[in-house]
Amino acid sequence: MAVDLRQDSHTYGRWLSVILSPEHNNQLWVPAGFGHAFCTLEPNSIISYRVTNYYSRDHDKGVAWNDPDIRVEWPDIADAGTLSAKDRDQPKLADLPSYFSMKDS
Repeated sequence: MAVDLRQDSHTYGRWLSVILSPEHNNQLWVPAGFGHAFCTLEPNSIISYRVTNYYSRDHDKGVAWNDPDIRVEWPDIADAGTLSAKDRDQPKLADLPSYFSMKDS
């Protein structure tokens, strides 16, 4: 799942999701200015992703996974009990500062 976090974008707050599978050998590229999250559909899944820079705790931001303004349609198997403490305590979209703009994309 990816959600547009660029406040000056006409798609701000809109999301999309893709089911990734070894059978389809597909992947999802998430550009700068978008938040991303995932939910595994099979037990013992291995997640691998690439990033454009080294991890920085100061730049690690997020948005609430269940924000009512975004309304992500998570699969029925999504379990809030498996969220990390960090992911449980993210702000709503309406409370996010302006981190990204279309100029950054």
